[in-house]
Amino acid sequence: MVEFKIISVPLVEGVASTLKDTEVRGIYADEVERFVKDNFVLGAKWQERILDLLLNPIKTPADDGDLKGSIPYILTFMQEHIDGLNLITLQELRQAYEQNKQKTPFPNTYVETGLALIPHECYERNNYQANKLDSDFKTKGIDIGIGRVPNFAQLRVVPDEKSGLIFRLNETATRDNIPNLKDYKWNHVGKNDLFRACLSGGSDWLAYDDNLEYSSENGRVVRYDAEGVAPKKLKSQVSSPDNIIKRLKDFRTN
Repeated sequence: MVEFKIISVPLVEGVASTLKDTEVRGIYADEVERFVKDNFVLGAKWQERILDLLLNPIKTPADDGDLKGSIPYILTFMQEHIDGLNLITLQELRQAYEQNKQKTPFPNTYVETGLALIPHECYERNNYQANKLDSDFKTKGIDIGIGRVPNFAQLRVVPDEKSGLIFRLNETATRDNIPNLKDYKWNHVGKNDLFRACLSGGSDWLAYDDNLEYSSENGRVVRYDAEGVAPKKLKSQVSSPDNIIKRLKDFRTN
């Protein structure tokens, strides 16, 4: 596990650390199973799509025991459904980067903090997803400007027959707390689409990757715990993704 103490003002001081596979695997798999069963009426093809997005990518842990994989759908689902887990935000990771002499405190991996929505009348690759999220900004009366970068804690994923899942803003997201793209320095920024927002292992700030379903071997999940508050132990379960897949198949045939 990699840890980095963040000393920040006005943000709360704390520790950022990579998430261990054994901390989260069981409870995460159980939450995915519950989610699929709750939306069972969407059919078998939708269920298979959800397993592809949420479960199959995290079957194998990293050699160092870290949870391997960094996919926006998974991170948003984790943040929303696992009690006591606080994924690092853009603001917190920026603070760590500055205190580490403008270098990533998590070398040889990349850390995602949320999504970057770069507005346009006609979005490109992620047109469907981007338009749904864009509509939430409009509904809340939030000006996107040249771009907004909601953290995973400001997002949720909801079932969708067409794409499997769609990203929406949750009730905590406001015009005052969603980061503005222009307020931060980026090394590479895309145009006219919905992108992943992350800090690379080479210390580059990136908001240009429009593949929301892929994670390389270097993807990691980073949690943030305030100093003086013991990291909440996540609810331990014995489930595994393989067990969940078998149970869901049995559930479909009964």
